[in-house]
Amino acid sequence: MSRNFQPWVLFMLLFACLTWTACPDDDETDMPVPEITSYDDNGFFIVNDGGESANGSISFYHRDYKMVKNKIYQEANDMENLGTKVNDVQLINGKAYIVATGSNKVVIADPNTMVKIGEISGFRQPRKIIEVTPDKAYVSQWGYNAGYGSIKVIDLNGNSIIDSIPTRLGPEEMLKLGNSVYVTNTGGDLIDSVLTKINILSDEVLRTINVGKTPTYIEADKNLNLWILTRGVIINPNSPESNIPGELVRISSDEVNLRIQTRPAAGPLSINRTRDKLYFVQNGWVYEHAIEDSELALFPFIERFFSAFAVDPLNGNFIGTNPQDYINIGEMYLYDIEKNPLDTVEIGKGPIDVEFFQ
Repeated sequence: MSRNFQPWVLFMLLFACLTWTACPDDDETDMPVPEITSYDDNGFFIVNDGGESANGSISFYHRDYKMVKNKIYQEANDMENLGTKVNDVQLINGKAYIVATGSNKVVIADPNTMVKIGEISGFRQPRKIIEVTPDKAYVSQWGYNAGYGSIKVIDLNGNSIIDSIPTRLGPEEMLKLGNSVYVTNTGGDLIDSVLTKINILSDEVLRTINVGKTPTYIEADKNLNLWILTRGVIINPNSPESNIPGELVRISSDEVNLRIQTRPAAGPLSINRTRDKLYFVQNGWVYEHAIEDSELALFPFIERFFSAFAVDPLNGNFIGTNPQDYINIGEMYLYDIEKNPLDTVEIGKGPIDVEFFQ
């Protein structure tokens, strides 16, 4: 042993050795990262229209994992494009029906795996889909150059178009109430102002209801009143006084009984799980409106712009999506019922809708 060796050196070496052997391997303490392998009522879908390119997509957010998985259809189908301008997804008879407006088709997939089951073609600018009976669905479509509108009747057993119901221009959102379906007519590339009422048993138009310029969004409250959000018309962005305001319109027994002016281009419209409060975006912020109120709130509910806004029916949380510049990927923001931020995740390009399993 060297004359310069000190006993404390031996002690430190022994202590380091014991400490190193006692410490567990880092790999043994790392928690495994959860993986989303299927899609169910533990989460919800986000519809991303994809802009003008053929890269529309569906994202899935898992509530428990607090994770998002993007392009779930492409991943399940060998990177097959879902379509251009994906506009809607609905769960009908245990299947996911996905409307690709720019590709003039409805894609059918297994909602738990997103594996493609089939496809329905023969549309001209389809917009939304809704189940009206166990054997039948309606698809709203704008038609060629949005010059006419119609509802395509879908046989859910054969997944084919079996009939067509003429409407006014630019039919958009639909809502089923009893044996009737109400359709907003936006005007498409032009301007319209009516709500169309259709008998789902005979597939015939019963009447039209004048609700204001460019009716687009529709909800039903707990009293079975209809609420329509019209977008008005932006004639000159640089001259606000020349624009036509939108309106929040209440309808009872097919009669308009309340009109509340909103800013032009307000929307979208959503409702909470107790169906007594409405939410919509105007002037770049989210506003809340209780169904018994006859005037709009003076102050915004959330001071942030969203292209889609929804209330989670499972827990009452608020979900908003921001498309950013509609060129790059979008974002989803999650808030609790007290509006406290819970999560922010990156999603697909051009997020426009949120759909739930419930």
